Amino acid sequence: MSPRARLVALDLDGTTLNRQGEITPGVKEAIRRAKLAGVRVVLATGRPLVEARPPWEELGGEGPLIVCSGALVADPEKGEELFSHALPETEIWGWVDFLERRELDVLACVLPLVGEDLYLWREPCHPATRDFLAGKDARIKKIARGGRMPPVGRLAALGGKRAVRASVRPGGKIAYLGNGHDAIGILEVTHPGADKGNALACLARQWGIERETVVAIGDHYNDLGMFEYAGTSVAMGNAPPEVAARADLVTSSNAEEGVAKAFDLLNIG
Repeated sequence: MSPRARLVALDLDGTTLNRQGEITPGVKEAIRRAKLAGVRVVLATGRPLVEARPPWEELGGEGPLIVCSGALVADPEKGEELFSHALPETEIWGWVDFLERRELDVLACVLPLVGEDLYLWREPCHPATRDFLAGKDARIKKIARGGRMPPVGRLAALGGKRAVRASVRPGGKIAYLGNGHDAIGILEVTHPGADKGNALACLARQWGIERETVVAIGDHYNDLGMFEYAGTSVAMGNAPPEVAARADLVTSSNAEEGVAKAFDLLNIG
């Protein structure tokens, strides 16, 4: 029997949030009970901090967040950056050239707690990118090739699923592949040390929590690092088969409050 959980890391999109981007009452209650029982619950997402804050606040707005797929761990409540891994600027331009030649739209997510802009170098060509950027005009900054930039935690390349698969090389990994022949894919580029699993390990060490008592719940490729670190890993029912195969357990989908069911299964809270 696994030791009782002391730390739970939850992916956000496709996991804690349902298909409408909401935290359902059952999931919210399961997290509330876990916190009351003394379990630390941490959101771990590929989103930048500014986009992770609303669900974090909805869940009580306490404790640190793992954002930009592990490139930044920050505590918005205290206004503190606990640790971060920025991409070397010399690597950014090579990646931008490489990815844009493959018809992918490249966005750069900067690290600081204040001024979370999205940088891009050309007008997006993929409809999904334009949909993603809708309503974010105030945060979008255009920058010339070779221009100076603040620290970048994550490059996100959006485009067709086939183009994303064909663009994988050392340093870049698939973060998301949608369903269907022409579905969107996302390839992300981060510092080698930037990984949800590494960030989770750092928090566990800081809090004196044994690896065996850590639970990670997620649904996609950028959750595999924390699956490997955690004592118990749980894939959502909506996870791709190759992601589900790497987890210890599989719960229901995010449309069926899979997080709440996983908490019940593991007696968390």
